[in-house]
Amino acid sequence: ALREDESLSNLSLEPLPSGRMSSQQFLTWKNNLLVTLLKSRDYALFLPGGYYSTWNSIASGDGNPHRYITQLHPNDLITTTANIEAISQLLLAQRNTQLFNFLNYIAVLDNDSSKQEICQLSTGIEWVFNFLENNHCSMRQSLDIFDLNKID
Repeated sequence: ALREDESLSNLSLEPLPSGRMSSQQFLTWKNNLLVTLLKSRDYALFLPGGYYSTWNSIASGDGNPHRYITQLHPNDLITTTANIEAISQLLLAQRNTQLFNFLNYIAVLDNDSSKQEICQLSTGIEWVFNFLENNHCSMRQSLDIFDLNKID
């Protein structure tokens, strides 16, 4: 069951290694992260299929983390009709704060080495995963079949 009050500090996951890893190792780490984050309703919102799996990059603006999400998803629940505009603004601020904390948590798992890029440039969780995979996975080297010195 999803828990609304689960904070990221209570979720445990191995950080990304500081060196290179294989694509399979990264996929395993990514899947473990997804399973861990899905335990929290607050953070499932930002995962694939969630209401806010994409957001605005704040790099082009003033860097204000309250501008990742500028409009609530139509299905994001507001359970009252009293003062709906004020409550919508509060919920929007809460979603932006949750997203900021979510991105910071992922950056901590990367030993904060990519915090600025993740927090400033990201536009969605898939962007974050692609960025981390590009930074951590060994690149395949092409084999020049005409260079006999490179053949083992």
